[in-house]
Parts: sequence; C-alpha cells; structure tokens
Amino acid sequence: MSDKPTYSYMLKSVRVSFPHLFTQQKDKKGKKVGYGAKLLLDPKNKEHVVQLNELKALMVEAVEAHPKVKKMPAEDKRCLRNGDNTERAENQGMFLVSTNARNKPYVFDATRKQVTSKKRNPIYSGCYVDCLVNIWIQDNEHGKRVNAGLQGMKFVSDGEALDGSFVPYDDVADAFDATRFDEDEENDVPSLDGFDDDEAF
Repeated sequence: MSDKPTYSYMLKSVRVSFPHLFTQQKDKKGKKVGYGAKLLLDPKNKEHVVQLNELKALMVEAVEAHPKVKKMPAEDKRCLRNGDNTERAENQGMFLVSTNARNKPYVFDATRKQVTSKKRNPIYSGCYVDCLVNIWIQDNEHGKRVNAGLQGMKFVSDGEALDGSFVPYDDVADAFDATRFDEDEENDVPSLDGFDDDEAF
C-alpha cells in the first residue's frame, strides 16, 4: 500500500457544467485529452462556502507537502477559480472547480447504482451532483499546477439545463394530463374561432 498522501474531497450538491464522463474531451486540434467536468459553487450558499473553505485548505496542504512546489500557483494554474474571471455567463458570481481524469470516472444515479453506459447516464450540464475529487500537484514540463482529479460523480437532482436541451421527466409527464377533459365535456364540441376554409390563418 502506498505511503503517498492523498487529498480526496467530496463536493456535495454542486452544479455540473460540461460533464465528459463517458466520452473524452478533445483539445483544439481534436486530440483526446481525457475525461472531466466543471463544478459550480455558489458563494451565497452556506454549504458551498463551507466546502470552498475546506477545499482551499486541502489545496494549501497539498502544496505545502509537495517536495518541490511550496508556493501556491497563480489562479489560472489552479483547479479552483473565481468564475468572474472566466468568459462564460454561467460562471459569473460562482466559484469554478475544474476536474480531469485520464481514466473513465465512476458514475452513479440518484440511488447510488453505478451507471456504465452513456445512454443511461442521468447527469447533464446544469443538474446537481455529488463529486469525489482528488487534489494533486503537477510539476512537469507543462508547468506547476494544482489539479482536481475526477474520481466519481453521483446524480443528486435536476436543474435548469445550461444548454437548454434537457427537460426534466416530471415536467414532461405533467404535460400528459389524463384528466384534461371530463366525460361530459368530451361530448360538447366547441366551435372554431377565426377559421375560414377559404383563407389562410
């Protein structure tokens, strides 16, 4: 068993953006660069503030324990950033945790059942998740960074889709109201208003 310290942390009920859990992300040249996701934490949310402070403390601990990287890198070299310093609208007013993984992370539904296929994946951009990350220090030819490895993610609840493509099941199900008409009303055919067979409408 390795004696190397680990710096794992569970982020609870945070909003996810750009989840790449079953398909690898690609860089600008089309090269696959691994899995990952962005996580949004609200500084106006008490629970999120607690998590932000704990995550920051863990980052500091990891940096101080590293044999070569003793100083916290600049913000653009950290996994935790102020969303106001990014260009995307959904990040404004939030703190952003960028995660990455070489290997496919574990994915779970709301019942903690493991999801093994993209087709059955309940996680989408805008929903809320629990996410296990591991803070690790990068020190190589690409520079010094504080990264968050994506170990696993669990669906918690629906949220407004950031890309507008997802509609929650309950919203769709409620639209199919089986009691829309009473039996007595079904026999009363209303007249059409403003329709004329000879005119376009």
